[in-house]
Parts: sequence; C-alpha cells; structure tokens
Amino acid sequence: MGVVTFEMELQIPPARMFKAFVLDDPLIPVLLPQTIKDVVAVWKAMAIPAPPLKASASGSSKFARFAHFNRFALASRQFNSVKHRVDELGKEKLKFAYTIVEGDALMKELEKISDEINFEAGLDSGCVCKSKYYATEQGRDHGGADQGRRREGHRNVQGH
Repeated sequence: MGVVTFEMELQIPPARMFKAFVLDDPLIPVLLPQTIKDVVAVWKAMAIPAPPLKASASGSSKFARFAHFNRFALASRQFNSVKHRVDELGKEKLKFAYTIVEGDALMKELEKISDEINFEAGLDSGCVCKSKYYATEQGRDHGGADQGRRREGHRNVQGH
C-alpha cells in the first residue's frame, strides 16, 4: 500500500487546531475562502446544516463544496464537491480519520481517498500535525497528497 505521510509544526496548541479543523465546520470556509465554499452534515441522502459537534461524530458524513476558483483545480479539471465519511473521531487523543467516498475529486478512477490526522503536543506549547494519506483505485492503493495545500490550511488557522 502506498502511503504518504505529512508532518508540520505550528505555533498553535493541539486542542485548538483539532477544534478548528475537525469540530468547527463553519470555521473552515472562513479560514480557506479561496478553497472551501461550505461544509454541511449529510443525513441520509440530503445535505442539511447541523451543529458542528454532532456533524463530526464517527460514522457521520459531511459534504464540502469547493469555491469556484480553487487550488484543487488539476490541469483543466475543476473539482466542485466531495462527500466524506468520518471513520474515527478521538477527541481525547486529538485524532481524526475520514474517507472521501463521493465527489468529482475521485476523478472516476479512485474508489476512495483516506486520511488519518493526529494533532500532538509540540515545542513551545505548539503542535505537530501528522497525517497519513492514501488512495484506493480498483483494489490498489496509491499514496499521494498536495502537501502545499495542507500547509496553507494549517497556517491559516495559525493566523486566525
């Protein structure tokens, strides 16, 4: 299995990063307006607004729409949305795992894209964000991630 790992140190306490990126869905479009238009909880087949903590429960799903002009554009392909399933939500351990299961970001070639993110204590009361990312294509696993995009998102939280 191909796995890409990503690690970044930030000057933000780990609990604050976890809350901003995992629990507080309305904050994501504020921090990344050029990339994310909105994030809503999905209940059954309908996208409905839901309180952030309930929307982030394990087994729940979220639907994210990208901004019209975003950094997810790949060559001439523009991504519009993704639906991801929350696989694990560890509030005590500050761990979050999710799988993208629908959306044009899968490019009709990928079965799913999975990501596991841990926020750990770092130096000077900051944190270290560790991520494992992998994609599955027709029974095969491939690693791959846009690490620059992730760094930008984490730095936006730090500046907020």
